[in-house]
Amino acid sequence: TWAVFDRYSVRLEDCEQHEKVKLLSELSKTFANATGELPQELLDLFAAEVEKLFSPLPTREQLKDLLEAFDRLTKVEFGTGCKKSNKAMTIEKWADAQRYPQKLDYDRDILESEKSEFMTIFKREMRAQLGESLYKEAKESHAGGSPMLELFMNGIKKEYDDDNCAWLTLGAMRSKKFLKEYSKMRVLGWTRLGCVINEMVLAEVCKVYNFHQSSSRMAEGLDQLTTVTMPHFSFQLVALKSMLESQQAQVAQIKAKVIAMSVTAGITLGQLAVQIIMKKLQAAEHEHEASGKVA
Repeated sequence: TWAVFDRYSVRLEDCEQHEKVKLLSELSKTFANATGELPQELLDLFAAEVEKLFSPLPTREQLKDLLEAFDRLTKVEFGTGCKKSNKAMTIEKWADAQRYPQKLDYDRDILESEKSEFMTIFKREMRAQLGESLYKEAKESHAGGSPMLELFMNGIKKEYDDDNCAWLTLGAMRSKKFLKEYSKMRVLGWTRLGCVINEMVLAEVCKVYNFHQSSSRMAEGLDQLTTVTMPHFSFQLVALKSMLESQQAQVAQIKAKVIAMSVTAGITLGQLAVQIIMKKLQAAEHEHEASGKVA
């Protein structure tokens, strides 16, 4: 785990904003799974230091509302370009047709003729489903808003300014899947948004440059993370590791001495003396454990 943290520190130094948030998400999950190697308190401490840089954080309810709004958006109906059904097209079908134009499910001529009117409907529904407050955050930076939401929503805004809705086909955008992944994370759940952005870029349903520098406050926080927080925490991990190794060596020495005393006591003083010495050993181990937790 100690080495893993160092590797993530190096990877975080040279990548885009959304990739850094994704790596943070991966790192927090690695920490959470390392229960046998790393105290849970260390993960809490690391998360607290990270989250200071990106306050205010998007809450679980905010993210739930946002992703459910996208769910509703996909179900809005408009158009007649689906060959397999007499029903109206949904926005999700339009997004699918945009992502996979080679599919035979759609009538390309009808989709082309209806595209302009569809984009008008799509943008109107974005406002209606997301609510004016979230839509406003997509259009401009707010000093009191969430840097993470700003990064995400500004990138999305640039995509549909380019008449792109293909990102709505991505499974990671579904609220149930997102919240399931979120719930697995004890801390830093909001970093899952970085994973969603990364999936969009890898699936080529979003352009990576639309998320470049889309939030100056996020950029400042990530710069602070890589130049100050991560190196400082790495130093603390090394110091803690050295202290634990030193304590383990001291306990081993005490055990060796007490075992030697136990043998002598068994010969000269009998069973009662052995019990007294063993109690002292247990007390010594508890003392070292307590001092390690305090540190």
